[in-house]
Amino acid sequence: MDLLGCFKQEWRQQQWTGSLEVQMAGKTQTVFLNNNVTIACIIPGSLSLDTTMMGIRWFYSSQTSKSESMVFEFHGDNLKSSRPGAMVSPTGLKKGDASLQLPVVQLRDEGEYRCEVTVTPQKAEGTILVKVVALPHSKLFEETHTVNNNEEKYLVCEANGFYPPNTNITWEKRLPEVLQFQEVTKDITRSPLLKNEDGTFNITSSLNIKSSGENSGTTYQCVVWHISLDTPQRYNITLNGTATYL
Repeated sequence: MDLLGCFKQEWRQQQWTGSLEVQMAGKTQTVFLNNNVTIACIIPGSLSLDTTMMGIRWFYSSQTSKSESMVFEFHGDNLKSSRPGAMVSPTGLKKGDASLQLPVVQLRDEGEYRCEVTVTPQKAEGTILVKVVALPHSKLFEETHTVNNNEEKYLVCEANGFYPPNTNITWEKRLPEVLQFQEVTKDITRSPLLKNEDGTFNITSSLNIKSSGENSGTTYQCVVWHISLDTPQRYNITLNGTATYL
């Protein structure tokens, strides 16, 4: 072994006198559809690493399959990515940062990720579950249907493009002389949950307001609830008026 090789071996033995560890950012990470994401994997206590003496591998498994596939591999300064755009920064790796960068996250990227770090003869790994969410794009509008020669007016609240599929739409109303909204539970029709081509979902809730007999000036509000929202979306419409978003 030449002098440089002896030095690297001695440095490695000094650097890893303790056990090799990796730290992940918790057990679950939630990311938004089409956003860029960094999945953390940190080697604690690393001031300066010789990346030619170590290996990094990232694996992925979907929530419906137990089999793993390799997303990214780094070994001896050689990079290999099987997911377009997947990257571990070589500069960051020298400082102990083996985090995986994924651009433009899609629904198919949701699943468990495993970070495996090897500094021969030691190996350490950590896992994290990545959940992808998509915000609902919602709107509120009026529709008039003719049934048995009678016109019936509906308020339609539509939520589209959200993921995961669990969502809820509720209704409230406020009379002109009343300050507080009151919950509406009657004359509501909910469409089946439909899946879009991109894997997101859409749903519609309709409120029949003919039978309510409310006067002009009554304000109705549809409320869209979804896990991707910090607070529910609220859309107002005043009879004989305009729709607004709160």
